Amino acid sequence: MRRLLAIAGLAVRASIRSRLVVALLLILLGVVIGLPRTVQSDGTPEGYVRVVMGYTMGLASLLLSLTALWSGALSIAREVDEKQIQLVCSKPVHRLEIWAGKWLGLSAVHAVLLALCAGATLLTLHLNLRGERFTDAQRAQIHQNVMMTRRALSPQPVDVEAAARAEVQRRLQQQELPPGLTPEQALNNVQQELLARAHTIGPGEKKTWSFAIPARAASFTELRLKFRFSASQMGGVPVEGTWLIGPPGEPARYRQSVTNTADAVHFLTLRIDQPEPWRQFTVTYINQHPDPLTVFFSPRDGLELQLPAGSFAPNFVRAVGLVMIQLALLVAIGVTASTLFSTPVAALMALAAAIILRTSDYVGSLAREGTGLAGRSGEATGPGLFDAALRLFYQTLHTVLAPLQAGQPLDHVATGVWVDPARLAQAGVVQLLVYGGLLALLATVIFNRREVARPTP
Repeated sequence: MRRLLAIAGLAVRASIRSRLVVALLLILLGVVIGLPRTVQSDGTPEGYVRVVMGYTMGLASLLLSLTALWSGALSIAREVDEKQIQLVCSKPVHRLEIWAGKWLGLSAVHAVLLALCAGATLLTLHLNLRGERFTDAQRAQIHQNVMMTRRALSPQPVDVEAAARAEVQRRLQQQELPPGLTPEQALNNVQQELLARAHTIGPGEKKTWSFAIPARAASFTELRLKFRFSASQMGGVPVEGTWLIGPPGEPARYRQSVTNTADAVHFLTLRIDQPEPWRQFTVTYINQHPDPLTVFFSPRDGLELQLPAGSFAPNFVRAVGLVMIQLALLVAIGVTASTLFSTPVAALMALAAAIILRTSDYVGSLAREGTGLAGRSGEATGPGLFDAALRLFYQTLHTVLAPLQAGQPLDHVATGVWVDPARLAQAGVVQLLVYGGLLALLATVIFNRREVARPTP
């Protein structure tokens, strides 16, 4: 442990001597102080908070991510290139201790910088909220919509797989599939069609969603619906409708008639008269527009049920913790690349790994839908060998990247969405212990076989 801490201390001092810490700290403070003054919000108090929390901390985390990769890629490779690593390797120090010391030191540097940036962001937000920028009513609105953290629940998904498979089988038998379309691609297309139909509400029709309330959610005195829909008429026409909300045994306990504009985010807050530990809720929307008009709720983000879950500060700390775990993983990727390659190659490989992590959603879509390379010249030849191999590659890559998808926790904080503590614990176990341990093992095995003391001719 003493040797590991000594190497970590050397990594910290090297970062300070290179002026990386000072330069990055000045840039981060400039972002925290200057960005809220230059970026315009949508004019609402909540929009200003989203600018301060989402944009400021988002840009700061992006800068820290780049420096985490860069400093990690230079940590060992540069010492090997400059023949300084011999001074460490000649002592009774295990190669794993070198990797872990570099990772620990650089992770500590970025943790301190992130904490300073988060503290400055909170101070900036606090001073602006207490100043003359907002009225008392606007402050109350900010507290209600942002500072009160809410647990976001999605409706239970509509199961259309069986119906989609039956429809694809029918189209195959009647030869109705387009040329070059594989059965898997056809199944995905039909599933999307059926989901769209299930969330389309015609004139006078209604749609019911079911929500499962987690057992850990306490009794609540209010709930809020966040919804957004599209309409068959263009131009942002106001649509008349009625919401029915309640437990399964009394689905219309709370009734609210509304008029909302299409293609905009709306909120509906209901006070619960008698708090009960319900574990199931149904939400029904009735299309009561006087003219023939059809509305459509997106199956992905058209409707969300939000329950009070806590205060702002602990939620912000958990979000910052998730960002710190991501930074520590990026440092581990950089240090591992630094043990495998020379300085320029290590920097390039670390950057490529970061790009792959950032595009994991796109990789997932390729794994599900295929690459679109099957078939040629409009012939239904089925997937070729190259397409099948490429799709297998994307599926494997998606399997590896799926546990690393942490979303955008700072965006959740900026919109008052609750960050689950279990999510923080899971990210720590998966990203640091599992993936970090695998990177450390790979780096140690290769580093033990790497020649670090070539004689100079």
